[in-house]
Parts: sequence; structure tokens; C-alpha cells
Amino acid sequence: MTWTNDELSSELYLPKILMPDWAEVSDRKGTFQRLDRLRVISTVDRNETGRWLHVSASFPDHLPSFFDMSEVKLLFMGPHVSAIHIFPKLSEHINHHPYCIHLWSALDGQLQLPDFRRPINGTLTL
Repeated sequence: MTWTNDELSSELYLPKILMPDWAEVSDRKGTFQRLDRLRVISTVDRNETGRWLHVSASFPDHLPSFFDMSEVKLLFMGPHVSAIHIFPKLSEHINHHPYCIHLWSALDGQLQLPDFRRPINGTLTL
């Protein structure tokens, strides 16, 4: 499948309104920083499975917390999409930044995840 530049542009998926403690970084489109130095980069990537919205978040000296990532997901991916954080096999792991977390969301069709709201083997998971 071939995509147009518009379909691969992350600009379509960037937030239209930012919270007051966020600003776009002028040196790179799709890069944002919160006042506490949490930096987010939003891109659209493609591979053999389709197009993916890829959002990475990092601090210069520590990992983002669950609450940081929840805000990043809401602001940069939206409330109505599922996002995943992948833990690849060690042999496939690439680490360019020790304090960076990546979120992914499928743009071509719905990301198929189990319904985690129901009990699995009798145990409520959420």
C-alpha cells in the first residue's frame, strides 16, 4: 500500500489546543515540552501492518510516570483511541534514550485488544 504525504503527516494528529504548561519546541515539528521538561515527539510511522501514531515521551534524567504517560496519551492521542506500550524481545530492543517511553496507536483500523474490563480466569484485571 502506498500512502500520500498527507496520510503520513503527523500534523493531522497533533493537539489543536495545548494545556498552559505545554509548548511546541520550535526546532522540530511535532515536538512539545512541558514546563517540567517532559518532552514529547509525535510522528506517524508505517510498516507492513499499516500506519501507526507513535508518541515518545522522556525526561532528561528519569522515566515519565504512569500519570505523565496518561496525560501524554490523552493530549497527543486522544481519549477515544487505544494505545499500547510494547516490551519487545531483548534481541529486538533498541534504546536511543534511557528515559524514554513509547506509545503506539493503529491508524488503519481498530487496534484489537482483549476486553480487559472483564474477569480473566475469574480475576478482574483492572
